[in-house]
Amino acid sequence: MFFVVSIHWSFQRHTNKLIHSSRSAVIGRTCLKMNSIYKVLLLLVTFLAILCVQRSSCQVDWGGIWPQAIQTTTIVSTTNQDPASITTLAFRACFDACQTVQHYNPVCGSDGITYNNQFRLQCAQRCGRRIQSVKWGTCSPLS
Repeated sequence: MFFVVSIHWSFQRHTNKLIHSSRSAVIGRTCLKMNSIYKVLLLLVTFLAILCVQRSSCQVDWGGIWPQAIQTTTIVSTTNQDPASITTLAFRACFDACQTVQHYNPVCGSDGITYNNQFRLQCAQRCGRRIQSVKWGTCSPLS
């Protein structure tokens, strides 16, 4: 409706402004097409988010857009053994089976090990390690 009114108004006032109005109409049609594309993309992202939530193993990688403060989250181990008595083989099997996102955003654990991201550190906690996040980034090498 806006485009029709714009063209009609320009034609009444000055015929040379009709050219300007047709450019506005072309730009307006382009914007409408882009608006439709964005709506389709929004629907697609919404559908994928719903599908992702329905999957039990799905974890969302927010791409590091959240503040870089370390959140100390206490995660209870799913094993009944004392972490000191857990064999390396059993820990490795549990840790390797833990499904997480694959992005690299290193976190230094209180055990001095650099984990690829906070989710990998949480996997280590679930598998029996009593550790916490110390800082974002790699752990400093011991000298």
